[in-house]
Amino acid sequence: MRASLLASILILSITAPAAVSLRATAGAHVSAVPCYVPSPHGKPLQIMHRVKPEWLDLYQLYRPFFAGQLFMVTDSLQYPPDEVERYTQVDWVVCPEPNNRYVPCLGRIAARFAADGYSPPNRTCEVSTPVSGILVHHADMWVNPKLLLAAYDTSRPWLPEQGIVGMTYCAEGDTLLNDATQPWHDNSRALGLEVMKTLPLRPPGWSSTRLCFGHSDVYYVPEAVLGPYGAWAQAFAGVMHECATPTMVNMAATQLGVLPLATNCAGHCCAWLVNPVLRNLTCAHRIDLTSPELRQQMGDLLREYLL
Repeated sequence: MRASLLASILILSITAPAAVSLRATAGAHVSAVPCYVPSPHGKPLQIMHRVKPEWLDLYQLYRPFFAGQLFMVTDSLQYPPDEVERYTQVDWVVCPEPNNRYVPCLGRIAARFAADGYSPPNRTCEVSTPVSGILVHHADMWVNPKLLLAAYDTSRPWLPEQGIVGMTYCAEGDTLLNDATQPWHDNSRALGLEVMKTLPLRPPGWSSTRLCFGHSDVYYVPEAVLGPYGAWAQAFAGVMHECATPTMVNMAATQLGVLPLATNCAGHCCAWLVNPVLRNLTCAHRIDLTSPELRQQMGDLLREYLL
């Protein structure tokens, strides 16, 4: 991916959802976290959604394991400018969409990076690493960089497929129309089928009547398909993410001629994990970061993995 002039903290305009308007903001705080953990292969850009200001220092412990970090905020400007400007090593994107309709915002981010490239903001060291793709997850998800980045091929899309999150479901034609196994929240089946009729860049071999459904609390899209993914995500603006995201990730795999990888995650969308042992988990959702014990466990592991 080509390097760009993007630097410092990038804030997406909340007044122009159809375009990506980025502006740089200077900051004063430089984290003491090391800048980079070397990797012979490209690293994902980590995009974290629903971040909370009280846990920002904890989130930043992930930074050395990724090509860059982007904190995505939706619904409203929840963070005062002076709080945002303290963090000069990450990017911020403020999206105009409501909290459960953030797919088009991700699409604009992906389209911009596919077109212009991405350079992580760095003021304390020189870093040059290929951006292999985007890894998107909720801020209350544990992502184990030692297990996840070592176990999975970054040239293939990833989805949560195992554990108690269940399997992603895909169907087309009458099978899809008659399906009663999935909840298809917020009329997502009907709305998704409408989108598919005019979807740009639909992969060869992917039927216009084919949709998927499943958990999308963490997923990965390779750099090679960020352009199509960006167009798809903007087209799926009105479709609930548990339909839109699995459909798009599976389309990305079809575009690449591969099968999506199954990321074995513990937990599911809608309840806290009880007493998780994070060292043993590739990923887990949801993690209650109001727990001092869990914050300590997470922070200790991320610092240990730097050694």
